[in-house]
Amino acid sequence: MTVAFADTGIEVSEVPDARGLLFLDAIAKLDPLGIPDAAPGGIDGITLECLIQESRDTRRFVAWSPGPEKEPRQHGFVVALLNLAMDVTREPETVRRLEQVFGYVRAGLPA
Repeated sequence: MTVAFADTGIEVSEVPDARGLLFLDAIAKLDPLGIPDAAPGGIDGITLECLIQESRDTRRFVAWSPGPEKEPRQHGFVVALLNLAMDVTREPETVRRLEQVFGYVRAGLPA
């Protein structure tokens, strides 16, 4: 897994097979290749560009601070991805930045 922010470095982390399967199970029910783009953003939020590659297709969508009420599929995908990233990243700056993103998507930090 590669985690990158526009203004900081890149962290590459190994994803254990069992953890990767949990992520795939979490997103499978979201029909990831059918997740729609978000409506344009507002005043305070975060724009996330998401790319999903499967053996049969690729899907890119834009999410703007997706919440569970209005964008449940976007929210589910982003939260599953953030949880995976939090489980495998180790650099303090990467963890700090991921924690900030959790706030923008209205999701509690993992335990």
